[in-house]
Amino acid sequence: MMASVFFMQPLGQITGNIVSLVVVAVSKRQGHGDLTRTLDTMWRWVIGIGVVPGAVATVFRFIIPESPRFMLEVEDDPVQAEFDATNLFNEPPSTPSIETGSWNHLPLPAISMMSQCYSERSPSQTEILQPATLNSHWHLTRKDITQYFWTEGNWRTLAATSLAWLLLDFGFYGIGLSNPQFLAKTWGSLKLHGPAPVWQTNDTPGADVYKMFLDSSVHALVILNSGSFLGGLLLILVIHRLDRVALQKYGFLALAALFIALGTMFLTVHKEGAVAVALYIIGQAFFNFGPNATTYIIPAEIFPTRYRATCHGISAGAGKLGSILVQIFSAHFNFGSGLGNEPIIRHGWVLIVFSVCMMLGAVVTHFWIPPVQRQDGKGKFWGGKTETLETLALGRMGWKSRYAVKPRERERVISPSFSPGGFGL
Repeated sequence: MMASVFFMQPLGQITGNIVSLVVVAVSKRQGHGDLTRTLDTMWRWVIGIGVVPGAVATVFRFIIPESPRFMLEVEDDPVQAEFDATNLFNEPPSTPSIETGSWNHLPLPAISMMSQCYSERSPSQTEILQPATLNSHWHLTRKDITQYFWTEGNWRTLAATSLAWLLLDFGFYGIGLSNPQFLAKTWGSLKLHGPAPVWQTNDTPGADVYKMFLDSSVHALVILNSGSFLGGLLLILVIHRLDRVALQKYGFLALAALFIALGTMFLTVHKEGAVAVALYIIGQAFFNFGPNATTYIIPAEIFPTRYRATCHGISAGAGKLGSILVQIFSAHFNFGSGLGNEPIIRHGWVLIVFSVCMMLGAVVTHFWIPPVQRQDGKGKFWGGKTETLETLALGRMGWKSRYAVKPRERERVISPSFSPGGFGL
């Protein structure tokens, strides 16, 4: 499901370029009489049509109900959680005895302040902590934050997901800049003999402005979007069988190798064209089959419900910071502009810098992001079973965490009087 949601990104990019193609093709019929007015109308149509999906998404967000797990663990509303779960799964409410027995096979979070703990815990870890909710007192919330992130070391997981996303977006938005001159130069069709506006790719007398815009959209579709589409589609087909953490690590390494190959080619051959286009398409496929998708998916499954949205938002914010930093970096090095071989050489060195970022992303992923597969699948790139969200919510310490409840103690910990508020839905 997460891979399918993320697949909307390349679909949206393709749709945007198709809209641009249609707008340019329709506007071309107006000729070159009042070109300034026509071009002004064109960009307004493109931007205006782009508002529609955003408005639709906003409406959907207001009508989408919260998940039962969120209602229970964050809103602290077990009644609504049970009602939503019943409607979601189309199952009638169960009796307390049946409900208690059915949950004995799941690794539940702590629901009692006192219980025996695993023998592998230290003597100081004899109290099972109650996770905080929106209704909790600030002192309990602060204690919960300190315990989960600092004492149990889960700040490293948050730092890793954030740093990996930042490094990924630094490279992703670096090579994905939709600069018409950069795209034309990569395609091998740039025809400039001096300084020119960023949209202009041909300064020969009588050059057709509409053709420049059409070519830029086609170049973006092929160089930036085709690989993204194929990579995202392939990920949907196999994501349930892959170890996401390993996929992210090896994806970073593959991108580092690709950037080194591209950079070396530009530094030595000083040539762009068919080979460069093919490597860029492969790179975009690697991005969306690997780190570009997994940096979005992993933060959504590795944190407990009460912190999931916050940690995912922090990680995503770090990614956007990376995209801002690469814009500054690209502007400083005049990425994609200039004449002759000098900008191609500069382009090669920039790609070498991006390869270093990808290698750092692989290192961060390897050492700081814990596995999301069960032990029988740990270390396997293919076929391992994903841990349940309840188990992943325990964090880096796993069953040594003070939030954990021993499976054989659940019947004793769960109150005889049925209380849905104790279950980690």
